[in-house]
Amino acid sequence: MIYRSLIAMALLVIGVSTVFAEKALLSPFEEKPIVFAASDSSQAREVSGTVTARWKLNVRVSPWGRIIDGFKPGRQVTIVAREGDWYRIRHGSGFAYVHTSLIRVSAADEDMISTTSDKKPGPAKTSDDSSTTSSGKATPVSTKTGGINGPAIPDALLNGLAEAKKTEWFRSHKCLQFAGTVAAKAGATRGKAAASQPQAAYPADTRLRGYQINDLPKAVEAGLLKPGMLIHVKIHYDKDPAYHRADNAHHWFVYMGKSSKGEPMFADNTHKGELQTAQQVYANMKGWRNSKIYGDSKYGYVPRVTSIHDPFADKR
Repeated sequence: MIYRSLIAMALLVIGVSTVFAEKALLSPFEEKPIVFAASDSSQAREVSGTVTARWKLNVRVSPWGRIIDGFKPGRQVTIVAREGDWYRIRHGSGFAYVHTSLIRVSAADEDMISTTSDKKPGPAKTSDDSSTTSSGKATPVSTKTGGINGPAIPDALLNGLAEAKKTEWFRSHKCLQFAGTVAAKAGATRGKAAASQPQAAYPADTRLRGYQINDLPKAVEAGLLKPGMLIHVKIHYDKDPAYHRADNAHHWFVYMGKSSKGEPMFADNTHKGELQTAQQVYANMKGWRNSKIYGDSKYGYVPRVTSIHDPFADKR
């Protein structure tokens, strides 16, 4: 009898220990399981990063969530884990999120950061809409577009682009009017002004203000940029009113959707109106004459996003 009692007590202790061991594998918010490196790895959970934002880094309660604080350039943060394009950091007595593009971390430390899994256990799911694999590499996107919301390039936008290239705005290199016409010819609902004046026809969304052009694919993956949205960039991106200041370098272009290879593509009235990647648009703006004229040490010499205008908001 005593022997059986001792065995029962031992099993109870093991069971309780297992419960607490599993609890320790949860993230600080107890939301998502943390994927740790192998036990023989030197990977650690926390590393230090430096804020590289030009003015202030938004600190949020969750990825693209409510802003709860702002960090100045040069401030050190303690990174607990990475979730996609976001770092989970220590903030006060709890945790918060900052975008990875505005935090400098050494290559060695980057390899030490734990990552979190957004997926719950279950059978594998395949989708024609998938644009990335677990390794981060682009995979083919279905040619079945799902309408104006993509993810692939909608036929309506391709038709709109083709029609806009026949107009005077393409021949006269008027980027604002051209972008608005692409949307109009693609079937956008008429706004408060003519299609050739999208800055007045459709409300300005400034959530991506300050975004670098070559970072726009991240906004696509975050669901903040959808096919048919018009992107307004300029050197002094935080200056209002948004349009038009004589001492600024403006440009407008359209997010078209993902190519068959899963690459976000854009279009404007340059380069014969051909589809371009975000990096190609960025390179064009970097070498733009007006960028060099109106740029300065404070704002740099490449236009950034000042606002997004959505002619298809009623179809989202």
